[in-house]
Parts: sequence; C-alpha cells; structure tokens
Amino acid sequence: MSAVLNRREFAQTAIGLGLYVSLLKGAANRNIRIGHTGITWPNNQIDQAIRDIASLGFHGLETFGNVLEALETRGGVGALLEQNKLPLISAYCTANLTDAAALYSLSRNIGSAIGVSATSALLTSNIQTLHAQYAEQVTPFNRALQTGAAGLFLGPQTPFGAAGIDAQIEYQAQVAAYANDFMLMFWICLPLLPLLFLMRRPKAAPAGAQQQQMAMD
Repeated sequence: MSAVLNRREFAQTAIGLGLYVSLLKGAANRNIRIGHTGITWPNNQIDQAIRDIASLGFHGLETFGNVLEALETRGGVGALLEQNKLPLISAYCTANLTDAAALYSLSRNIGSAIGVSATSALLTSNIQTLHAQYAEQVTPFNRALQTGAAGLFLGPQTPFGAAGIDAQIEYQAQVAAYANDFMLMFWICLPLLPLLFLMRRPKAAPAGAQQQQMAMD
C-alpha cells in the first residue's frame, strides 16, 4: 500500500512526529505519563480512537460524555479499555459545562451594575459638593489670591486667573471625591475579610500520585 503526500502534509507529519518524540522523551525523564484526547476522531469511531491511542503509546484517554453513553448500548467502554490497557481519565459532559458559568455571570453582572452605579453617582455628587465648598474660599478679598504668583495666575479678578483657579478647584475636588469612593469600598469590603479564615488548603495528593502525573494532550 502506498500513499502520496504533498509538501504541506509531509511538513505537518514531520512536525507532529518531532513534537511527539520530544514529549515522550521529556515524559520518560520526568516520569510523566502523557494521554491523548479521543475527540479528534468522529464520535462513532471511538473504538478506533482507543486502539490508535493505545498503539501509539499514550497512557490515557479523554472523550465526550455522550460518546460513553452511546457505548452503554453495546456493553460499555470498560472492556475495550481493558483490552487495550488504556485508562479513561476524563469525560466532557457538555450539557452541564455552562450551568455554573451562567449563574456566576449573572451574579457578577448584577453586583457590578449596582456597585458601578452607586459609586459613579456618589462620585459625581461629591465632585459637585466639594467644588462648591472649595469655591467658597475664592473671593476678591482672599489675601492669598491678591499678590504674588498666586494673584497673577490664580486671582479671580482676571479671566485668566479665574480659569486657572477653577481648574485647580476641579482637580482637587475630583481627587477628594475619588478618595471618598475608595474609602467607601474599603469599608464595604472590610466585613468580608473574616471569610478568609473559612478557606482551607486543598488536600495534598499522595506522593505516588504526584510522581504519576497525567498530561492530557
């Protein structure tokens, strides 16, 4: 039996074999067992996928949950795996993949919408309030704005000075308003800190399991 490969197929095959040999060499040196996914074969050819993966020297298989359910009508996948000495590492059950993600996304969106709206409204209100309070001190009778460089560049008697002092007031009002917002968020988050003491470290894997790592392709 002979086959003709074009240059692109030859390059892909050569690169794939090179990566495969490199992975196996590294796995042998580090005692890492490499598995392969079965989802690159058609779902109705899982038998062939198991035989091919086992014959290539991989040490594990993953596939879709519905593929395993379909095999139940034929006695299950256990006998085929046992025959080829290939363990099943994981199965993707796509029907449940996005359930928790949807709930998490919903709660995050609601929380962020409320938080952003509240802090933005508070920021705008604080800027206007602080701007008015600071502007109360800018009068023609303020001695600090009558002489020297401050009187020349920030004095309210001239249009140039009035624009300069208004820009400074706006800047200081924004700085203080943002500081107030961050202080509010700090006090909101502070009661949540005790929850850190309820967190636990995950249980460490046994020494033997750490040495027999499975790297799924």
